[in-house]
Amino acid sequence: MSIHVDDMAATASSSAEMNTLVCDLQKVLDLIDMGNIKWFLGMEVTHNCKARTISLSQAMYIDTIVHM
Repeated sequence: MSIHVDDMAATASSSAEMNTLVCDLQKVLDLIDMGNIKWFLGMEVTHNCKARTISLSQAMYIDTIVHM
């Protein structure tokens, strides 16, 4: 699990485990589940459930630096 200021991303090996984690966290935190992650800390996050892969891209950050 990684936490940055007030943002958090979590992973689990199954939907049931993720649901349990979310329910447990909601007991102690004011938590809003925003669904599957698309961006985190400036990185684009893509995942393929069938292939069981997660990819991180900093292309937007690189483009910003190149065009400065």
